[in-house]
Amino acid sequence: MGSGVTLYLGAPGAGKSFLMREHVAKLAALPDAPVFFIVNHGEKPGEPSWADLPGADFFSTTAEWWGRPSAVAVFPGDNPLAVARLTLDVGTAVLVDDEIDLALGSCRWRARPDHPEDGDSPLRTIVKRGRHARNKAGYVTEVGALIATHRPANLPTDLSGLFSRVYVGRLVSFNDADRVYREGWISAPNAAAAKAQLEAFEPGAFSVWPI
Repeated sequence: MGSGVTLYLGAPGAGKSFLMREHVAKLAALPDAPVFFIVNHGEKPGEPSWADLPGADFFSTTAEWWGRPSAVAVFPGDNPLAVARLTLDVGTAVLVDDEIDLALGSCRWRARPDHPEDGDSPLRTIVKRGRHARNKAGYVTEVGALIATHRPANLPTDLSGLFSRVYVGRLVSFNDADRVYREGWISAPNAAAAKAQLEAFEPGAFSVWPI
């Protein structure tokens, strides 16, 4: 792990959310840990909960956080872009979202050339410019992210080469396996071979890039 943006890939049930929680728990326990802003898309009874994370506080809105700041803040998953925006505004923080498809599909990804004042998606800003992002107070800080999706084929192409680490779990779609193969996130002679490798993964099994 470390700074930058870590990507977790895997079909539903691959175990990517469990792996993310383990990583957040380890990082949040470090003495120089950044602030963690977590998007909670729902939890099933009997499975690990963000409430089990030491120091976790739950908020209904991002505006509520400014009134009672917390180093580990959990928000409902209905507005993930607001949480991404908060990550940038606060600075020295990490966005955690185990299902970024909602954020990717709910807004314009890039600023329009004729309306640059509208800005990019805050998620795009974190991935592309998070290492030197200016926060709400005007200071340049570093922000990162732990993000996951079950459809790597849908990731914007302008994110290629920007992830510091990629965990790849079980995938069954050829399009998803092809994207993983083309990005070089798995070692295989072709996309068909990559698909065969990935669909054979057991739940909880992940390959890691870079090796």
